[in-house]
Amino acid sequence: MLCGLIRQQKCSESSALVDRDPGRVGCATFGVLRASQVVLYQTYSNSCDVGVSQFVCFGLRFPLTACMTSFALLQFAMVAERSIALWKCNSYEMYGPRIGVLFAAVSIIMALGATTWVMWNEDFHQHSVYCSAATIATIDRLQLLLLVLCGIDIMTLLLVGVLFTCNDIAIKRNHFNLNSSYQLHENYSVLRIILPLILFQTICYAIFSGSSGIIFAFRHRFTLVGFRTFLAAVYVMPYYTLISPILMWSVIRYSQRLKATKLKSLIKREKSGNDVYFKTYLEMWNNRAVLKR
Repeated sequence: MLCGLIRQQKCSESSALVDRDPGRVGCATFGVLRASQVVLYQTYSNSCDVGVSQFVCFGLRFPLTACMTSFALLQFAMVAERSIALWKCNSYEMYGPRIGVLFAAVSIIMALGATTWVMWNEDFHQHSVYCSAATIATIDRLQLLLLVLCGIDIMTLLLVGVLFTCNDIAIKRNHFNLNSSYQLHENYSVLRIILPLILFQTICYAIFSGSSGIIFAFRHRFTLVGFRTFLAAVYVMPYYTLISPILMWSVIRYSQRLKATKLKSLIKREKSGNDVYFKTYLEMWNNRAVLKR
């Protein structure tokens, strides 16, 4: 699952800022860890003695939690960047890629900072059988982070709807210059392409963040086994990891078809009466020149 989420990060909008080698190392480490646990379960007489060092678990769960946080922040940053493009549509080209790069950098830094804050009080002297970001030392802060991410996801989805409506109203105006026309149509194309992915991601994150936050809030009413069971039951990220690449592939193919159709419409021009007249006249002129020779 960690491997799938890291690969998902490579295909997301922030993939240009994330190196591939750490993802491969994380996937390899995760595989070695699981394989070693299987061996230990077969060799130890008491399976409860088989545990993972909290330091190793931290190394696996920190990138995962940071990636999940950055997903929510990056999709909000994309919508915010397109909102600025709509607001400053006449002069947005002057900023170049600086706004997008700034938003991406701030989102990743905030995700790393939030994850560090959540896991700051972790006790690295313990061993854990169930490697999870939710431990006794981190559960309260992780609950708050999940609720905040749920709010960001819902806010992003609402902002997409507002931005799409405002952009559609602006396109229907009869007076705008070339710069504003380009930005408005670019907003429409970008929103139409990323809307399915944002909608699916927001739903998955809202379900996971909201349900996990509720379970964390009432964790004192469950036994430890019951708490872990309910937490695993609402863990929808494997389904998200499975469906997201397929959805992203469909979105990319749809975008490519749109570009190809638009290019064909620009190249292909309908023949008018003037085109037929001048083409016939040119053929007659060429035939006359051949006869003179």
